[in-house]
Amino acid sequence: MLIYIIKSTSILALLLLFYKLILEKERIHIFKRFFLLTSVLLAIGIPAITFTTYIETSAAIEPMLLENNIELTQERANINYLQIGLWSLYGLGVLFFGIRFLVNLSRLFDKIRSNEKVKSNQFVYVLIHSLTTPHTFFKYIFFDKNHYKAKLIRKEVIIHEQAHASQLHSFDVLCIELLQIIFWFNPFIYLLKNNVKLNHEFLADEAVLKAGVKLKEYQHILLEHSFTDNNYPLANAINYASIKKRFKIMKTKTSSRNSWLKSALLLPLLAVLIFGFSEKAIIQQDKASPEQVTEYNQIAKKYNEMSSDRFIVKIKEVERLKYIYSIMNKTQKKSAESFPNFPPPPLAPKRVYKGEEQNNIPPPPVRKVVQGSAIKDIPPPPIPPNPLDHVIELAKKGATFYNEDKKISSDRAIDIVKNNSNINIQVRNHDSNNPIVNLSKKPIVVKGKLDPKWSSSYNNYMGEMYNKGADFYFEGEKVSLDQVLKIKQEYGKINMLTQDVDTKKPLVVLSRKEITKKDLESIDR
Repeated sequence: MLIYIIKSTSILALLLLFYKLILEKERIHIFKRFFLLTSVLLAIGIPAITFTTYIETSAAIEPMLLENNIELTQERANINYLQIGLWSLYGLGVLFFGIRFLVNLSRLFDKIRSNEKVKSNQFVYVLIHSLTTPHTFFKYIFFDKNHYKAKLIRKEVIIHEQAHASQLHSFDVLCIELLQIIFWFNPFIYLLKNNVKLNHEFLADEAVLKAGVKLKEYQHILLEHSFTDNNYPLANAINYASIKKRFKIMKTKTSSRNSWLKSALLLPLLAVLIFGFSEKAIIQQDKASPEQVTEYNQIAKKYNEMSSDRFIVKIKEVERLKYIYSIMNKTQKKSAESFPNFPPPPLAPKRVYKGEEQNNIPPPPVRKVVQGSAIKDIPPPPIPPNPLDHVIELAKKGATFYNEDKKISSDRAIDIVKNNSNINIQVRNHDSNNPIVNLSKKPIVVKGKLDPKWSSSYNNYMGEMYNKGADFYFEGEKVSLDQVLKIKQEYGKINMLTQDVDTKKPLVVLSRKEITKKDLESIDR
């Protein structure tokens, strides 16, 4: 218990130190209100957090034998008078602060019950004779009766007290007062209460200034109502003991970026507090815990009931099953779900490196295409040649090469294709003794007509594009490979444009008319 109190007090002290050094001077009063109320909860909760580590028992611990058969006699437990005294003192403190809290609360209710009340919107004004200063308790705002009747209470004071009431500042004060009864021995709980009340004044001041009241005029009003005695511990009164600090905060301008940066510093502080002041427990176990057995049964049952044709395995769940099963004893294993029969993992595909020959790659399987009620077997398209090998083959045939419409040598053409994987290649007169090859980084528009005698080259080329996953378009509409082959047979001469040839998704555009840039832009892939 003593260690818990020390940890809790230290956490609250560090959080208040962070508030004083980093947050108090910033105009982020709503965030500061949340921070102050949360601080005491963190101080109570963090020391109660326990991080548990389970370790397996490696061997049974042998009982320790005493030499010479010495018999141990159990000593009679001594009465710990110090502990009794400390608990008695703590109880007296709780009793004292509890009675004081109830007395103050009953006085407030007695004032509300025995004095004249005037309702104004959601607020209730309680009018009291010879009231020193206005103060607020939830929706009840206490004013001097004579001043109120004579309309001597400034509107700035009314706005200030209404801000206390509408923002429920009394709720914060009540919470701190109740915690003070339990933790009356903690000196930082009193500092926390003072900072909470002061931040309430910051919030009320901000509400007044947002209502259009001039800063200097409002500061003069505060000086007129300032006083040093605080006779209202459960209410929000105009207590201006820290009047200079409030004036300074009113003039402070905090940028949103600076506010976020300072608020973000809270995250590493919380991490230090949690890992530095929480409990660490190491538990030796020779069997799985009930929670672990339940977790094992849930995962194992899911896989045991899974259909063999739709067996989907998650590696993390398999590893978790293996671990829990390894620490279960024989009794637990007998009563638990049977360990699932997982299929062996698939073999990893052979990695193919750039430039390596790919002679052992099998052709794709024959696809069956349904056309009406008939099913036709269509052979797979041939494997497309490597662009570099294709250019070398054309160079051997004596082809004439052009790069961006400028004539180049065959060696230069091979070098361009070798060093640029995104080059577009156009071949004309492919089956002649002098093919014409045009290289370009831009899309190549085929303005000429395809000769019908090139039907075999056309089919091979379309098969190559299909194998690369190309999209085919005819007259602006997407078509299949079968339709592309039929188009050649039906129309004979057509215009063709290929784009993104060396990518994973080439584009092949066919048209009976000349293909323009506008036609390309109209295609929605």
